[in-house]
Amino acid sequence: MRNKKRKVYADFLRWLEEAPVLEFDFGAVDQIFWKERAVGHFGGAWLQEAETMVTEVRRREERGRKINGKIAEEVTGLSGARLGEFLGGFRRKMGQSLFLFLDSRDESGVRADLSKAWIDAQGSEGSPGEAVAEKILKLLPERQPLLLPGAKSDPEDESE
Repeated sequence: MRNKKRKVYADFLRWLEEAPVLEFDFGAVDQIFWKERAVGHFGGAWLQEAETMVTEVRRREERGRKINGKIAEEVTGLSGARLGEFLGGFRRKMGQSLFLFLDSRDESGVRADLSKAWIDAQGSEGSPGEAVAEKILKLLPERQPLLLPGAKSDPEDESE
């Protein structure tokens, strides 16, 4: 929604919709040819890095489909600045756990958990977004600290 409010971006989107589509099909053979040329020029690590970037872009797009302003507006009934404050507080409180939440659920699961947390958070003190995030965080598994090989699981345990 925010991008559509940007005049230049909105004009660009409109142009894309109205522009004649150029028929250009690389086809599987051409893709293989160009991949081989790129690998020959940039080296094999390039292909792996490119595939990793494509995977990350797809993951971000999927996360964006699972939670966005439109979904938050439908679940909460908020709009405008109040919706922005809600989403800001929610994202701030969730931090990196937001990715775990989104990656562990499908779109309907995210919507259901968000809706339940919104209902449960009514009447809570402070930011509505942070209150909903608190409810969501309780649904996630406890995050275990990262242990390096050979490290003790309990630093207080010096009995070994």
